[in-house]
Amino acid sequence: MTQAELAMRMGKTQTYVARVEGGKHDPRWATVLEFARALEMEPALISRESIPAASAVLNLTSTDEVPPFAGEAW
Repeated sequence: MTQAELAMRMGKTQTYVARVEGGKHDPRWATVLEFARALEMEPALISRESIPAASAVLNLTSTDEVPPFAGEAW
């Protein structure tokens, strides 16, 4: 997706998107949400202690065995 396409989805200018992407503008959290949703994503905050578990889930492949979501391990 181009900056222009993203800007159109967000109702912003291409210049604005370029400034954020280039690090020249530090967006507010609401703007981060706008970017994510324009990209059909939903950001989520997780605790630092949960990062290893979240990373493990994100790195699963279709051949990995997944334990059930119950018990002390979870």
